Amino acid sequence: MSKSDRNTGYYRKSQVTKPLKDLKEKQWKDFKWILNHAFQNSQFYKNKMKEANLTPEDISDKEKISKLPLITMEEFLNAQRENPPWGGLLMLPIEKIGTILVSIIDNKPFLIPTSLKEATGSGNASSKALYSAGLRKADIIDIAVALAAGGARGFGLYQAILTFGCCAVPLGSTGHKSQIETIKQLGINGIIGDIMFFQTLTETCEKEGINPKDLKIDVGCVVGSPLGDEIRKELINKWDMVLRGLFVHDEVGVVGRECPQMNGFHLSEELLVEILDTSSLEPVNVGEEGEIVVTIPFRNTLPYIRFRLGARGSINEEVCECGRTSPRLVNYPRRLD
Repeated sequence: MSKSDRNTGYYRKSQVTKPLKDLKEKQWKDFKWILNHAFQNSQFYKNKMKEANLTPEDISDKEKISKLPLITMEEFLNAQRENPPWGGLLMLPIEKIGTILVSIIDNKPFLIPTSLKEATGSGNASSKALYSAGLRKADIIDIAVALAAGGARGFGLYQAILTFGCCAVPLGSTGHKSQIETIKQLGINGIIGDIMFFQTLTETCEKEGINPKDLKIDVGCVVGSPLGDEIRKELINKWDMVLRGLFVHDEVGVVGRECPQMNGFHLSEELLVEILDTSSLEPVNVGEEGEIVVTIPFRNTLPYIRFRLGARGSINEEVCECGRTSPRLVNYPRRLD
């Protein structure tokens, strides 16, 4: 497959090219569903709403979303630790949970239940991200990020690869010679990892006298860190591959992805993303920088409603030249602190 083939086309075209007005209407509809679902099924979230003196009926339009309480990862952690195992967070009966992921935070487990709806939603969002990054059906992909232990990040990417029709090879992130040998043996042509992994793998190749281009890696997806222009140019020159970034949050999964234009990160259509003033916590105007807050309607097991990512950024709503209509994070988000 030529590089031009990896720069064209869409995965689920009707979703990624939907007019922005229609996309926002669907996101609002999905938001109302998850708000009602959480209020009815999560004691934790019902208590949050009562403290704010609110019911779902009070949120009658999108402009009233800002009345709802924000949620932090610390609150989730404290709830599970103070009232194990679920802390009043769980919104489905256990028989409807397909998988329980475990994310280790501060040397303690945080339980992440996943349902079929979540696996489908996460796989769909991540599949669009992988396609946008240049991966295609039948590619063989080295996943150099954690899977179960990495929470939603690794799980979503793994679900996407299964949905997408690729072959996943979870080799880990050592970057050792044995990993290079496996890449050659299996004919792996795609890699998903953080920037440090790509640099380590490059250094190992050079140490062993291997030209990275001889490994025939077609696509690299960088997650977990920004991909600066100089580093991008250096890696592309050494590997001769398509190299794009994904903004993937450990607990949320794919939030945004670069397209062939590489002029920002298209937000996942499945998410409702807000940018808030860091002082007043009120919505800012489009284009202004602020705190990134995310609602995940397909996560029907835990109430990820107005969830604070601990990151800041700004949004551009202009239609991208690639044809995708989802708003873009202008740059890779920065830490809030």
